[in-house]
Amino acid sequence: MPLWIPGRSVCCDCGQTLHAGDKVIMLPPAWLEASEPMHNFAGAVFHRECWEGWPLRERFAERVNASPRTGYRVHADGRWEFIAQAPA
Repeated sequence: MPLWIPGRSVCCDCGQTLHAGDKVIMLPPAWLEASEPMHNFAGAVFHRECWEGWPLRERFAERVNASPRTGYRVHADGRWEFIAQAPA
C-alpha cells in the first residue's frame, strides 16, 4: 500500500515536501516489469495539481492498465483500484 508521511515525503514531480492537508495522489504499487520505465513510479506520491499536469500521467495509466501482471486499474484522475492478485 502506498504510504506518505506529512512533512517528510516529497512530491515525485515537483520535489516539494507534502504536508498534512495537501491534496495528494498516491499511485498503486503496481507490479510493472523492471524493464518498464514506468516501473520507477509505482507507489509514488504527487500533489494533486502536479499529478494533473504530469506529462507521463496518461502513459503511466496506460502501462499499468495494459499489463495483466499489475493487479491494478488506474484512472486519469488518479483514482485506482485493485482488480486481481498478480500472477506469480
